[in-house]
Amino acid sequence: MEDRLDQLVRSHKREFAVSARGVEVAEAFDLSLPVGLVLEGKAVTTSLGGLPTHLPTSSAASSELFERFLLLRAEQGFEAAWETLANGPEGEEWARVWDEVVADRKGGAVLTADQLTGLVVKARAGFLRSPKELLVVSLEDGGSVVSTLCEAGWFLR
Repeated sequence: MEDRLDQLVRSHKREFAVSARGVEVAEAFDLSLPVGLVLEGKAVTTSLGGLPTHLPTSSAASSELFERFLLLRAEQGFEAAWETLANGPEGEEWARVWDEVVADRKGGAVLTADQLTGLVVKARAGFLRSPKELLVVSLEDGGSVVSTLCEAGWFLR
């Protein structure tokens, strides 16, 4: 069965043609490289540098303390993990990180800084391939972000 992102790419082929052409003619990789983005079922053309405008990012959710919380939560459950960090030697720092993550989420953050970096790395890999590939990103129902690389020339056929 065809995956949802593949279906979205196919249905927005025409809209992403300009982005694909931009990838094809780009001589060097940088943050102005075009990206295809699907938000609420609609195609949006942006650049790698423009992704945080459409997909707000939380640097706090990429912090070492928050990552430790996620590991502890998987092992011990939410309450125990939170208490372990709050009552530990970094308790004050943990409270600050937690408050920042909560504020980021309330503000609409859907990506961590690490996830955003991963998208840039993926786009670079696609740019360096021959033929070049366009990164297409989608914000799914429930807030998860998925991405794929598609041969840029395909959009132009």
